Amino acid sequence: MTLKVIRDWLKPQIAGLNTAFIGRTDPTKEKVICIYPLSTSTDLPAIGGNDNKSYRTKGIRILIGWSKNCDTSEQVAQNIYDIFNGQSATIDGKDVFFKMKTDEPVGVGANDHDIYEFVINLEMTIKEG
Repeated sequence: MTLKVIRDWLKPQIAGLNTAFIGRTDPTKEKVICIYPLSTSTDLPAIGGNDNKSYRTKGIRILIGWSKNCDTSEQVAQNIYDIFNGQSATIDGKDVFFKMKTDEPVGVGANDHDIYEFVINLEMTIKEG
């Protein structure tokens, strides 16, 4: 499952979103997200080889750069967090379960263009087969 597939699944769920990037963002724009890869714990090998593997994991980091108002940015980040927290979904025909890496979105302050940014780190467990 690629970052693009995840981005395309997430985009319609975020009201007011202007742009969703993968791998790199534009820090001058408001109401954007960017999805980055995030290293995860190593999957254990399946007994009998990879053909017998029933799941795999993928880590992602979502950067939210919403507005010059910290409270508004935090509220949007929490709404995005809630899309994943304790939830599961079908993405690209696969069952996916989400494990949050923090208890809430992590504020990283304002960028050089005074847009407040938050980060969400999570691990996806993707059912194979």
